[in-house]
Amino acid sequence: MRLFDNDAEVVAELLEVPAEELEREAKPVTAARAKEVIAELRAVQGARVPVVRAHPGQRDRSLRNRRSTARPRLRRLRDALMPRDGDFRSGCSRWTRWAAPGPTVGRPKGSGDMVPSDQLAGRITELLDADPAVTAATVVEHLGIATTTAMAGLAQLRGQRMAALVEAAPELSLDAAADQLGYPVGARRRATAAAQDEQRRNRVRPYLQNVTDDLAQAGLADAGDVKIRQLGEHLAAAVVLRPGQPAPALVWHEQYGWRTAISRRHPIGKVSAPEGEGIRYLSGELQPKASVLIDALADGRRGRKRP
Repeated sequence: MRLFDNDAEVVAELLEVPAEELEREAKPVTAARAKEVIAELRAVQGARVPVVRAHPGQRDRSLRNRRSTARPRLRRLRDALMPRDGDFRSGCSRWTRWAAPGPTVGRPKGSGDMVPSDQLAGRITELLDADPAVTAATVVEHLGIATTTAMAGLAQLRGQRMAALVEAAPELSLDAAADQLGYPVGARRRATAAAQDEQRRNRVRPYLQNVTDDLAQAGLADAGDVKIRQLGEHLAAAVVLRPGQPAPALVWHEQYGWRTAISRRHPIGKVSAPEGEGIRYLSGELQPKASVLIDALADGRRGRKRP
């Protein structure tokens, strides 16, 4: 970067890699190695090529000049920094994705999953039905998704099935359920955690669904199934209200109870206990009746600004 006046745009285009990846992959190169590379380049070229600086109004022309001047030098710099014949002592701690010999594993960096998110659970379910011990690598190979996405999807589906089996047969433990379903030992830690979360969802889902139905019956929201999501270590759910109501939505948090939200599109957000304008915590109880929420929502004087 210093060789080209810290112009990431020029260097990234010449290397044909994203600027973010260029900066990240350049970190393992030590200062001593960088000095050696610069010395080698100067010895080959004989003298340093001056950087063409742009004047006001001449940015485009200056950029073209710097690109044409820098291209041969940057090719030599790239060859000098890359490991030769797998020798990692040559300056880089590992191969970069764009320089690695042969195909890389998983989804190409920067690309999206090949399966739409609304179809992902169904596609993973098919693979899990065919082989209960299916690995994340197999899911990645078949569906073309990221490894982390495959691992999370498998854990969630296995956890749901383990929780359902324990609910149907309470005498079973989660480990016994995993044995009965044929899940491998290496996948049980994630699956057990997902099963425990699913059990917590099952315990609060009837209450949240009743509140959602009561709000819909009162004309404050549309009828529908409540969706419970994980927010950090706790569970959260949202009920989007109809236009014209005192708040865009109501949010329930496992630790703080019900509050108003300021966004209809993303009511839960990323903060467990937000504060500020438009946020009111409607009850001191974690599971109040829907009538209490309706009264508190209509009366702006009720509720608290903090949990």
